[in-house]
Amino acid sequence: MRRQARRVVDVSGFCIALMASVVYAGVGHATTVEEDMVWTGGLRDAYFADRDIQSDDLITLEAPTRADNAAIVPISVKAGMSQTEERYIRTIYLFVDKNPGPLVGKFHFTPASGRADLGLRLRVDAYSPVRAIAETNDGGLHMSRRFVKASGGCSAPASSDADAALEQLGKMKLLVRDEGGEEASEVEQARPTLAQLMIRHPNRSGLQMDQVSR
Repeated sequence: MRRQARRVVDVSGFCIALMASVVYAGVGHATTVEEDMVWTGGLRDAYFADRDIQSDDLITLEAPTRADNAAIVPISVKAGMSQTEERYIRTIYLFVDKNPGPLVGKFHFTPASGRADLGLRLRVDAYSPVRAIAETNDGGLHMSRRFVKASGGCSAPASSDADAALEQLGKMKLLVRDEGGEEASEVEQARPTLAQLMIRHPNRSGLQMDQVSR
């Protein structure tokens, strides 16, 4: 019987902090034209050209309105549909509009994924819209957006010991958790399971200041 896995993934990359996933519910925020200038001014077209993007409940992005720490902002993405052979989410794009590198990551799914859900922590450089865009297997695009008040995350120190961080570079750890979030001893067949992937990465964006050599 095919094993299905629900994905909650911590990813490494430009301006992304690696931490265990935590979910914070987003609070309503009125969108302004100024907030979306990066998106409408070229970011959208660079990735999706003139394709139609719907804002609906097929995907839901949850994020804090004001982050406690801009270097580790908790984000979760939840799909409003199950993964079936007939219709499924094949890719989720995650953007932070005003980060130096706005595309946080692309996450790929199949019907065998069970659920197309994500949880991660990332760096936010300035007050910015955060967007999750789901692409379904029929080519449809669906977006959920939240505005996050955080700044300085991309220039925050990544590690106090750069050499130690480099020694751990690339090491990964995969944990399977039960519905209560505790580490599970086994995986139940034919049922979506929460998985947590941790990747060791020094996470140096090039924007951090060396306090010793400066």
